[in-house]
Amino acid sequence: MPTVRPRRYPSDTSEAEWQILAPHVPAGTGRGRPIVYPRRDVVDAIRYLDRTGCHWDAIPADFPHHKLVYHYFKTWTADGTLNRMHNSLREQVRTVVERRNRQPSAAVLDSQSLRGAETIGRSSRGYDAGKKINGCKRHIAVDTCGLLLVVLATDANIQDRDAARPLLRALRAAFPTISLI
Repeated sequence: MPTVRPRRYPSDTSEAEWQILAPHVPAGTGRGRPIVYPRRDVVDAIRYLDRTGCHWDAIPADFPHHKLVYHYFKTWTADGTLNRMHNSLREQVRTVVERRNRQPSAAVLDSQSLRGAETIGRSSRGYDAGKKINGCKRHIAVDTCGLLLVVLATDANIQDRDAARPLLRALRAAFPTISLI
């Protein structure tokens, strides 16, 4: 059995958080190499990266190796594990903290233009003339508590009204209970 790493970072999961997340973390298949690191340590490493914004190869040595963490991040993103974790946490916040229904009935749309790095080619960036930003634009839908529901990334030159259609389609598919936007 893998040994458990001591909890020492603010991004580490608490026992209560882990009880919510653990059912969504896939267990080992029994094939391949034996598990060396507990899945909780991998989740904590992903949360550490998200919170600090550090490079993959700059995570502290007491976490699993950065290539292993990246492998799980990529796998769990593709198979929807991270989305299920996020949805579960959002539902818990809505019901326990905010005392609302698990599923939202209203949403708010917004966007933000982000400057693109100079290393990114101009063909993959757009120019937002209103904000004078060359880069990309992040379109989001949040519930009335401010909890993230849907994200769409586009070039900065895409108008909000044009990005709203695919954003609303994704929102309607994921949350059919929403009746007010």
